[in-house]
Amino acid sequence: MFDKISKIEKILIYVIVVILVFTSGVFVGKRSKAAELPNEEQIELSEGDVEVVEVEETQIDVETQIDEKTMSENEITSSDDTTENSQVPSISENLVTDDSIAPLPGHDVVPVWNQTYQDTIEKKTIQERMAIRSSYDETLLFNQQDKQIIADSKLDFSKMIFACLGDSITVGMGNSTPYPTVLRDLLGAKKVYNVGSGGSTIATGDGVDAMANRCVEIPPDVDVIIVMGGTNDNFYQASWQFGFMDWETKGEGTFCGDLELLMKKLQYTYPNARIIFLTPPSNSKIDEMKASNPALLDQGKYAEAIRYIGAEQGLPVVDLYNMNFLNSHDSSILTNFMGDSVHPNTAGNQVLAEKVASEIIKRYSPAN
Repeated sequence: MFDKISKIEKILIYVIVVILVFTSGVFVGKRSKAAELPNEEQIELSEGDVEVVEVEETQIDVETQIDEKTMSENEITSSDDTTENSQVPSISENLVTDDSIAPLPGHDVVPVWNQTYQDTIEKKTIQERMAIRSSYDETLLFNQQDKQIIADSKLDFSKMIFACLGDSITVGMGNSTPYPTVLRDLLGAKKVYNVGSGGSTIATGDGVDAMANRCVEIPPDVDVIIVMGGTNDNFYQASWQFGFMDWETKGEGTFCGDLELLMKKLQYTYPNARIIFLTPPSNSKIDEMKASNPALLDQGKYAEAIRYIGAEQGLPVVDLYNMNFLNSHDSSILTNFMGDSVHPNTAGNQVLAEKVASEIIKRYSPAN
């Protein structure tokens, strides 16, 4: 039958078939492409999502700027201490730094924290040490060892940042050079933040500028945090505010409870920082205060709590109290190293900084 169709009819049929195939292909192609495109509702949702992300990013930027501004302008205010009332500059103003950031001569070994460090200092109570030698002789003996450790060190701390959290002992008394300033020079550190505040306590209960609250003011770039507190807690808190050192629940707002809180907050907020606690040296001021307020505890209880809770939290504690170090009950210490019965003078801060520097060096090892 197809053979009987004329040539012209064959051409017409062929053209019609081609047109039909082409038309159906275009229609199918358009339909497929239309399926890939979102409808109007989808387009509106997508645009909304982009706007939300942009807003969130803007909010993060603003919050970051606010945090940075707050950090730079934040004043660590000084409060009435029993022995001084000095205005303390902001953390940024208390920054001890060296723009050259050059290692000390001969210090070219990268330091690495030694997780297995074991303290070799003989464990004695302050009473046992006082029975052997005076605090003045004990301090000089320790200082001789500290200076040797510093002199022998080849560790390069020029890229490391330190923060010293504390009270007026950390701030420095009057015109004396604070121990954090001396520490920077001894280690050749990149920066040292002095986060001290006059009259500051560790605990929040009836305390001033509690370290358990303001510890988060430490800048985030810190490598090592040194904490020394408890003197003002001892001056201000009655025995019932001490809390429970060896209980699981140590007491909210008490010294033991807030000391534990401080240690946990530091470890949580600064997970990459190494944290070292110091017990404050023994001072004769507490004797005067206990005479008028018998409810005050012995200073040794606070040193014991710092050691005990530090061990629970896995944090190293340098026990200056039981080392009989810079004990102002000793008249020779008072004459040579103290500005008053609580605060070291420049010579005392030098000795204190050398002790802290040697303890830091001992806890670091050369990188392999």
